[in-house]
Amino acid sequence: MSVGATQAEAEAALRSASYDPAFVLPFAAAAVHAACVDVRQCCQWGLLSMALASLASARRRRRREGYQLLAAVMAALPAADFKEKAQVRKHTQPHSLTASEEQREAE
Repeated sequence: MSVGATQAEAEAALRSASYDPAFVLPFAAAAVHAACVDVRQCCQWGLLSMALASLASARRRRRREGYQLLAAVMAALPAADFKEKAQVRKHTQPHSLTASEEQREAE
């Protein structure tokens, strides 16, 4: 890309160089459900990260796709056997607030 590239050209180049979550998230969820991709691979390939990032999307469909992949990963997690399993469980399971966090939330 040239130095004088416009903002639109820069954004178009960035979009073409990245994966489309509209394709990747549903595809990954189906692959996890079919046991073609395991939980460890989802972590290694950045699919779990993409699913978690999609939960903050302004698009309802994108959030739904992220939740679908996250649900597939959580369903496959108990049968998975890899070193980082406890860490994945810790960061993807809902957690309760501590007393001090609850107090801050109430303020």
